[in-house]
Amino acid sequence: MRPASRGSHAAPRRLRAPSVARAAGRHAGAPGGDTTAGVSALLRAVPNPSRRVVVTSVVFWATAGGLFSGHQVATHQQAVAAQAHRHAVVVEQAAIASDDARTLDLLADATRRQQSAQILAAHRVSMFDTAGRAQKVVLAASTLTTGTVDELADPQLPAALPPDLAGLDEALARVRVALAAQDDVTARAVVGGMEQQVLAAAQAHASTAADRVAGDLAVVPGDRNATAVGDLVARVQQAAATTDVIGAAQAAVSADGAATAVAQAASVERARVASSAAAARNGVDRGAWGGNVNGRIPASALRSPAFDSKVLLREDAARALDRLNAAFRAKFGRNIAVGDSYRSLAAQFSTKEQRPTLAAAPGTSNHGWGLAVDLTGGIDDAASAQHTWMDAHAAEFGWVNPDWAKSERFEPWHWEFVG
Repeated sequence: MRPASRGSHAAPRRLRAPSVARAAGRHAGAPGGDTTAGVSALLRAVPNPSRRVVVTSVVFWATAGGLFSGHQVATHQQAVAAQAHRHAVVVEQAAIASDDARTLDLLADATRRQQSAQILAAHRVSMFDTAGRAQKVVLAASTLTTGTVDELADPQLPAALPPDLAGLDEALARVRVALAAQDDVTARAVVGGMEQQVLAAAQAHASTAADRVAGDLAVVPGDRNATAVGDLVARVQQAAATTDVIGAAQAAVSADGAATAVAQAASVERARVASSAAAARNGVDRGAWGGNVNGRIPASALRSPAFDSKVLLREDAARALDRLNAAFRAKFGRNIAVGDSYRSLAAQFSTKEQRPTLAAAPGTSNHGWGLAVDLTGGIDDAASAQHTWMDAHAAEFGWVNPDWAKSERFEPWHWEFVG
């Protein structure tokens, strides 16, 4: 018998799957190069979250890599790399989204801070504005009370407020408390009430000035101050419409001053008319001289006695007073003390206001003609030796204490020159 050949009846040999190393060696020249090394490098290049996705493919290739051709291995590697790149892009986009969210949070926080700062700044501006309005109210109230229109750097409320401004001091104290507590709402409300009170007072002052002028227009119809009063009253109304408390107060005070000037002019005109009527009845105004007007005699037309340069009189009266003074000094060893002599029209008005029952009507006083003096230094005391001497000797020099000054109105100090 022929021995059986190895190829026909021998037990078949077990086929072994090539090892990864041998497969790698077999395909070393295939496209893709050293596959194991390439995969390892690929895994290291892929971010951690994406590596797990690639593991399965790598293991599969490691166990069955020998079953694929070099082209297939390269194709598989490209697919794995593309998948890893997609995962890397997703991770990067997630990181960018996370950064964007933090950026948005920071932006929102900055916006909130900016809005808070703007609100705080607006609150501070409002408080400064309220404090400024309160200061204007104080200045306006001071103007109305004192009658001055000067703006003060640090105005203060007068200690004694008129009835129409009563309570402003208490309101101002409430404003200060509210501002100290940063309660601008309350402060603005209180200041608003103060403004309305001052504006009402200014309008009342202007209305009173207009009423005063109305009564004098018939006497001095062309007086320019009367026109000024009308303009100032209109200015008060305009200022009140815009809550301009300072403008309203100043216009009201100016209107009052103009009305006073109109009243003075009317009083002078009434005195002139009365004086003219008296002159017509008596035939002459005893004190008139040189074509002058009472209280409006120019200084160049007046003279001073040698012993007192402050005294102003008509020239002959001044010379006579010098002679009387010489005799008085010889008796008492000193000069006659003169308190007042020529009196301008404005001074006559002032004197009439201060001594309404004693002073003559402005425009009619002998002081306004430079023919009267008011004496002091003992002569003003009817029981003194000086007055007794003057009674006995002054007439020798043309000076007398008139009878009316001894009976109707007792004025031992008043002496007139009768020539």
